[in-house]
Amino acid sequence: MHSRRTRWTLPRAYSRAKLTAMLWGLDLGSRMPSGTDLQLAHPGWVVTNLQNASGSALLDRAVTAASRPLAMTATQGAAAVLLALPQPLPPGSYVGPDGWQHLRGRPTLIPRSPAALDRDLAAGTVAWMRREVGLDT
Repeated sequence: MHSRRTRWTLPRAYSRAKLTAMLWGLDLGSRMPSGTDLQLAHPGWVVTNLQNASGSALLDRAVTAASRPLAMTATQGAAAVLLALPQPLPPGSYVGPDGWQHLRGRPTLIPRSPAALDRDLAAGTVAWMRREVGLDT
């Protein structure tokens, strides 16, 4: 998880973050009361103020300018969440954009990888997360 066994790269870190979120959701869904509907939504690449956190106004403007023609608007990014809310989706569904690498596009159900469906891996990941933040498991 800390890239101690593999070299850190942006795509690898991003993929691990998404997998970790899916595993957390899988584990959380197993702990929820019966009848609780848990869905996961991924907005895609969206131009918001999240890109503007470098501490450098010049860099923030450059990142926003470079992102704007490629990324979706905040309204477009909200579509995945809005699709997941009223639909009768299978428990633990993952909704996100249908385009390349799920970065932009219309909201759709995205299939989970076998790792993202592994309940033992999910429980282990959540236990690791709890230890990392100092919570007893």
